[in-house]
Amino acid sequence: MDFISMRQFLISIFLLALSSHSFSAMQNEEVSYQDGDVSLKGKLFYDDAYEGKRTGILVMPEKWGVNDFAILKAEMLAENGYVALIADLYGEGMNSRKVEEADQWKNKLTSDDKTWVKRSQLALDQLLAQKNVNTNNIAVLGLNLGGLSALKLANESGKIKG
Repeated sequence: MDFISMRQFLISIFLLALSSHSFSAMQNEEVSYQDGDVSLKGKLFYDDAYEGKRTGILVMPEKWGVNDFAILKAEMLAENGYVALIADLYGEGMNSRKVEEADQWKNKLTSDDKTWVKRSQLALDQLLAQKNVNTNNIAVLGLNLGGLSALKLANESGKIKG
């Protein structure tokens, strides 16, 4: 085979592979909701290659807020067929890498149990409202502050399976 025909052959194989492969894309949407005058901004992730209703997972972030680690976890869940929503417990999707700032936000939130549970429930309500979520199959995931938030929410809500 000469260079031109080899090149044409490889291009043909590539185009054939492209045409037979169904492309999907990771979807990433901001989900806005309110707690009184506080605007909350969660992040929703799902892979549109999966059809029908799927298990929804509420990702409760650590004290740092809606940060890269929470986003990575939500993306990983979505890649595996789940619909994942990162809850915003502080407002405006805030996040910080500064220990003092994150501790201040966390302490303010956890000192008001009613607000803490309410914001967790509001995030859960947003997840349940998604058209691609099986509302009978909901889980909550969290570490540290997120883990405590998940436990509080599981105690309050009859919707949590795991």
